[in-house]
Amino acid sequence: MKNSSYFKTHAKECLKGKWGVAILVSIVTVVISSLLNLIPGVGAIVSLLISAQLSVGCFIVYTKLVRKEETKFTDIFENFQYFLTSFAASMLMSLLIILWFFLLIIPGIIAIYSYSMVFFLKAKNPKMRAYKTVKLSAQIMKGRKWKLFCLECSFIGWILFGIITFGIGLFYVIPYMEATITAFFEDAYNEYFQLNDNSVIE
Repeated sequence: MKNSSYFKTHAKECLKGKWGVAILVSIVTVVISSLLNLIPGVGAIVSLLISAQLSVGCFIVYTKLVRKEETKFTDIFENFQYFLTSFAASMLMSLLIILWFFLLIIPGIIAIYSYSMVFFLKAKNPKMRAYKTVKLSAQIMKGRKWKLFCLECSFIGWILFGIITFGIGLFYVIPYMEATITAFFEDAYNEYFQLNDNSVIE
């Protein structure tokens, strides 16, 4: 598998001319989630239902970016008709992670990385059942969890930069990080199915 430098360089190349779309997606995602949480009573529930699909929508946008396909802001809402399946996958993933954390901290952290591809997989295969999505994420991430951890750690300096600039720098850091992680997932996905004769997923 390619190294962290490759994914970061590739992400920056793919973001050229597309920073506006990437930044807008990040802002709208935060604004929608924040506004929903302000609604008394049902706000938190609606936010919980919508947040999974917003995460899927972000991966739809960033997957198109890293594949250098035509991308527009409204792509974030592309698969909203499947929001219940995304919610089911999110709940199953969260339940499994919590159960692993009940054992020990380390197994819980490992579980987070095992299931880290769930929303990415839902973006690529919106009709995939929740159980299969979670299972496939764990399969693809075998041998790749440490690499993803190191890749994320390489952004610590950038995140600190975003914080000390009163959040302004995060408008650069978040799209850069999201595009890099998406490039990692795309490479892992393609590599997995090149090695496994199972190219059709339903």
